[in-house]
Amino acid sequence: MEERIQGPYVGDPWDQQPGEPGNMWNRFTWYLDQDPGNRSLKATAEHFGVDKSTISGCADRYRWIERAALYDAHRVKQRRDHIAAQELALAEQQMTVAVEATDVLARSVHAVAANGAFLDPKDMPAWAKMIETLRKMALDRPDQIVELTGAEGGPIQISEFEGLSPAQMKDRAAEMASSVLRVINGGKAS
Repeated sequence: MEERIQGPYVGDPWDQQPGEPGNMWNRFTWYLDQDPGNRSLKATAEHFGVDKSTISGCADRYRWIERAALYDAHRVKQRRDHIAAQELALAEQQMTVAVEATDVLARSVHAVAANGAFLDPKDMPAWAKMIETLRKMALDRPDQIVELTGAEGGPIQISEFEGLSPAQMKDRAAEMASSVLRVINGGKAS
């Protein structure tokens, strides 16, 4: 019986190893391509029309089970890394939206203050809730996406208070806060 290949592996463990004949590596790759939960030496032997003892000998000599486990671990790590990268990108996008939304709110509050209008104290909790919700979404719940756009998807224009009296500005600011909260809450009324 031929000697078992020794480590360390050359290249990735699932690559063809030195001294591993092409037909043996072909059998290994077929075995490797099977669903990890359903891999079997018996199925591999049947597929190639050889005795199970022949495949078992190949699997032992060329360390199929160990190499397949390393391959599976590599694939799991690739999936986890991909998911982590997607989560990070989504969190960064959410943070950008939260910062932009907070900027819009700050400019709105400054416009109200600059025009001498005051927000009714009963409206302030809605503004605070909106800012906190955006912050939480950016930091804690990056699976939600909120996009703020102006007319027809264009940039946001803060002209909401032009020509309004202080009382009208206060009402418009409350409507804006309520509208943003509806978007955050998935279209539900706050």
